[in-house]
Amino acid sequence: MPIAPMALRRLALRCGGGFIGLAVLLALAWFMGWQQPLGRLDPALVIPWLMPILCWQAWRMRRQSLLAAGASAVGLLTALMAVQAAMVLFWADASAGVLAAQILAVALAFVLCWLISGMVVRWHRLHGALIFGICCALTLVWLVAAHMALSGAYSPARAGAGAGRAIMITSLPLRWAGSDDFTDIFAGRTHDDIVLQKLEHLGPISMVDSLDGTALTPDQTLFLAHPRAMTPQDLVAVDAHVRSGGRALILADALSSWPAAHPLGDTRNPPITSLLTPLLDHWGIILSAAAHGEGGATWQGGRDHGLWLHSNGRFHRWPPQCQILGDNRALTCQIGRGRAVILGDADLLYAPLWEPEGWDAAHLMKSDVLYWTAQQLWGRHVARRWLQPIWIKPEYRRAAGIAQLYD
Repeated sequence: MPIAPMALRRLALRCGGGFIGLAVLLALAWFMGWQQPLGRLDPALVIPWLMPILCWQAWRMRRQSLLAAGASAVGLLTALMAVQAAMVLFWADASAGVLAAQILAVALAFVLCWLISGMVVRWHRLHGALIFGICCALTLVWLVAAHMALSGAYSPARAGAGAGRAIMITSLPLRWAGSDDFTDIFAGRTHDDIVLQKLEHLGPISMVDSLDGTALTPDQTLFLAHPRAMTPQDLVAVDAHVRSGGRALILADALSSWPAAHPLGDTRNPPITSLLTPLLDHWGIILSAAAHGEGGATWQGGRDHGLWLHSNGRFHRWPPQCQILGDNRALTCQIGRGRAVILGDADLLYAPLWEPEGWDAAHLMKSDVLYWTAQQLWGRHVARRWLQPIWIKPEYRRAAGIAQLYD
């Protein structure tokens, strides 16, 4: 057989095997790497599945020279990065810096996996069965280590020392979530809701029932998370704080879907609708309940964050100094010398809408609610994460089989 056809046939076999490996790797990341269930296109979610594919690739190339094996690995890595970047550019919305950090993480992990798998497979004293067993063990160890590393890379850092204390008023059952019976509280049979635990880990928060006697400073952020009816004095204090240069994060839920822990009509339950109408009216803002047919979960995504809202309200009037966001679901308002972020939903704090299924892993969050809330409360004092999620655009989520998972 002529030399040229043999070389072409050998090259085709190598490329074909590489394409199969690439397809399997992308499929693993999509289904078992949580991309499809979470509605994300993070290239870094492929990292836990690199070891088995590269062990197989190293076995295929074990009789080739190191130069040929290295060229094959470079080709596979280049194709992997190109396909992932193309998917992000077409179906997601991410800044160049966020995408570059993800691609760099994949490249570094790929090189490390290739070196380890190559050393094991080319160890001439090992038999095939032993190599297979070592590769299986390496796959398991790598899977656990990669998930731990990714969880750390995606975890928001605690707000810096200069962060002001957030003052929170809420009717949601976040403190002593297990019970409001004093016997249970003193016996230690209660616990704070997971979202409050996470937020208190990220920055200083004080929960109060009233602003009466609270000396607010401009570096503090008021966090009104669907509060009960506030006194006129408290509403004046909120307005004065913002106008004098302070910040406020307001979750005004027009139709709360937070599960009631007490019988219907019990005043210990959160209000069904927002009781902040007097404050919003004073600022020239009108919030209406969710439109008919929008009572379920709604995805609100952008370049910097993705949030699951539930039966969220919409704003129908706002003053010129407000910027409308998210299909009339959120406002950012300059009021006096301060700033208020107002969202027509408080259910986004409810754990099933953001907490990973059976995992306490930052890289498997269903939404960005913790990081987004921390940014609103402590601003520039919240450091950027090493890796940030890349969410599939809302218009492509249902086509990818994602939206119905939370309907």
